[in-house]
Amino acid sequence: MKIESSKRENEPFERLFRRFNRKIQESGVLSTAKEKRFFSKGLNRNLRRKNAQRRGQIKKVRYKELRKRGFFR
Repeated sequence: MKIESSKRENEPFERLFRRFNRKIQESGVLSTAKEKRFFSKGLNRNLRRKNAQRRGQIKKVRYKELRKRGFFR
């Protein structure tokens, strides 16, 4: 993925650099590069399934709590 930021008229370098960094953060390029920096063994199918089920249960509990508090009807 190519990310570009061109300098605007009368724009200081610091502002251009901050805008460029923001674009990199939003695109997710830096986070994927950090993840791929070291090899990590993938999770097996059963472990992925258990993690997904656990996340689903956590979401249900949160939803019920928010519903009690009146955030959802």
